[in-house]
Amino acid sequence: LLLRSVGLFTTGLLLGLLLATAALVTVPPVAPPPSPWVPAGSLLGLALLCALLALQWPKALTVLSTGVFGAAAVVVCADYWLEALALVLYVYQRLQLAPAGPLC
Repeated sequence: LLLRSVGLFTTGLLLGLLLATAALVTVPPVAPPPSPWVPAGSLLGLALLCALLALQWPKALTVLSTGVFGAAAVVVCADYWLEALALVLYVYQRLQLAPAGPLC
């Protein structure tokens, strides 16, 4: 009985991490965050929110989470094939709060 809840929690956690990563990468910062804990806190906060929502609405969030994860996997594979992981390195630099170069 506990295994189902852990799986749903993990699925929601993954959805929250992917959504928070996409939000942190796509939205340009108006001002640099005062601490690296701000992006880390937003990642963890949205991940926990989605994990708890997955426990509340398991079917809808499982479908959404697997769709988002599948789309992310396809994007990473296409990025590897076309641009030798340029997008993945850009996301990694943005999450580290390092000045990221242009994508193209």
